[in-house]
Order: sequence, then C-alpha cells, then structure tokens
Amino acid sequence: MSLSLESDFLAIFLNAITGLVVAIGSVLVTFFILKMTLAKETKAQIIALERNLRETVNVSKNQIAAQLEIANKQSEAFKEELSSKITISDTQVRTQLKLVGEQNVAAHLLKVDEFRQMWINTFREDISELLRTLITLKDFYSVEEDLFISWDSLKRAERSRIGYYSKLEAESHNANDLVGKVRAKLAIVNNAEYKSIVEYEAIAKDYFERNKNEFKEYKELHADIVQRKTKILLMFNPNGTDLENDIILKINSIHQLLILGKRTFFPKGNETEFDILMNELQILVQKMLKIEWNRVRRLEVVN
Repeated sequence: MSLSLESDFLAIFLNAITGLVVAIGSVLVTFFILKMTLAKETKAQIIALERNLRETVNVSKNQIAAQLEIANKQSEAFKEELSSKITISDTQVRTQLKLVGEQNVAAHLLKVDEFRQMWINTFREDISELLRTLITLKDFYSVEEDLFISWDSLKRAERSRIGYYSKLEAESHNANDLVGKVRAKLAIVNNAEYKSIVEYEAIAKDYFERNKNEFKEYKELHADIVQRKTKILLMFNPNGTDLENDIILKINSIHQLLILGKRTFFPKGNETEFDILMNELQILVQKMLKIEWNRVRRLEVVN
C-alpha cells in the first residue's frame, strides 16, 4: 500500500471525469428522451386536436346544414302562409269592395227613391190644390152670381154709352165750320138720352163696385190656377211622357173652359164638359201616382 498522492490523483481525476461524463450523458439522454417523448405526445395531441377539429367542423357543418334546412322550411312555410294571407286579404278586399259598391248603389237608389217620394208628395199636393181651385172657380160662377150680374150690367152700360156716343159723334162730323162742330159736341154732352145712358153706366159701376172684393177673389182664383199649372208643368221633364203631356193638355182644356173672355156669364154647356174633363184628369193623375209609387217600393222594403 502506497501512501503517495500522485497515484491516487490520477485515479480521482479519472473518476471525476468519468462521473462528469456519466452525469452529462445522463442529462443528455434524459433530455433526448424527454424531447422525444414530448414531441411524440405533442404530435399525438396535434393529431387529436386535428381530429377533434375535423369532427367539430363536421358537426358544425351538419348543424349549419340542419339549421339552414330548418330555416328554409320555415321560410317556405312563411311564404306559403304569407301567400295564403295575401290571397285571403285580396279576396276580403274584393269582397269588401263589392259590398261597398253594392251599398253605394243601394244608398244611391235609396236617395233617388227619397227624392222621388218627395216629388210624389209635392205633385200630389199641388195637383190636389189645382183641382180644388178649378172646382172652386167653376162653383164661383154660380155662388157669386150677383158679381157677374153687376159685371154684365157694367159691360152693357159701357158698350151702350160708347155706341151711342160714336153715333152722335158721327152726326157731328156733318158740321163744316168750327162753331158747328163745337155745338155738335155740346149737343152730345147735353143730349138727354146720352145723359140717361151715362147715368145708367154710373149706377152699373156703383153696383159693380159693391162686388169688387168678390171680383178680386175671382182674379186671384185665376192667378192661382195659372201659378199651380205652371208649377206642375215645371215638375215634368221638358220632353215629357205621353201621360205627362195628357195631364197638361187636360189642365189647359179645363182652364180654358173657365176663362170667360168677352163673356160675363159661365156657359151652361161648359159645366158638363168641365165635369167630363175633370174626371179624365183625375184618372190620369191616379195612373201617374201609381207608376211613381211602384218605383219607390224598394224604399218601403228597406225600411
């Protein structure tokens, strides 16, 4: 056994180097093993992640496709529902427009019927008043006989005075000079018979004046007939129907019978003709009212 340190230093140095090499080798081996293990695991994880990603993408694609299909179905259903609603709405609008149109036509007809009803009421009232006035005037000739006697006396007195004066005036024209003509005029004024005629005329005029209120009523009856006849004429169309023309013709004929003209008494023969024409006029009026009533029956149905 040697106690020398030289021989042991080399062995120790070698052992130290060997240990260091072993340690470094172990570290390197461990590093490479860890690196390889980590790389392997990383690759496996990457593969797994890629697989999961592909699966996720596939699932997402399927879900998106499913959702798109559902959305398309919902869209088609909505379109069908909307189209159905549009069709229903269009039908409802057309139906409502048709109903509104029918209501407007009915309202127009109703308004026309209301105006026609007013026309009937007015015509019936006016023609009734006209018939009443015609009958009143016809009866007036007999009821107020004193008026027409006084009127006749006045007209006779006026004609007598005018005739006698004309006769005397014609005789006065035979005078050649002015003095003779003046004397002839004075002779007319002082003529006893002429004075008697003038006095008779004054009496007749006074007699007639006592009946002036009745004469005024007589004139008013004629004026009333003309007014009501004109009003009825204006109620008809300018180119009236045969029935309307017949009514106007009858009214004019009846009124003409009641006009005395130059006469002072109502002719007895006119009374019979008056009654016949009045009966014919009433029949024509009834026909017209019946025709107009038939046109407004819808008004009664609506009410």
